[in-house]
Amino acid sequence: MTLDERLRIAQHDNELRAFLDYERRLNLAYARSKDPYPRRWMRTHTSWGIRRDRELDASCGTEN
Repeated sequence: MTLDERLRIAQHDNELRAFLDYERRLNLAYARSKDPYPRRWMRTHTSWGIRRDRELDASCGTEN
């Protein structure tokens, strides 16, 4: 098997994997759109920047 054949196979596998991932996401999105009781969008965690600032604020408070 030549390098070109291996690269062609790898490219085909990558494209197939990307397509299957796309189909899976599309099916999930469709199922969510049909949910009669959709969940509200809520942030379960604060963003890293806010969390980091809180940690810094907390450490500053313990030094004084």
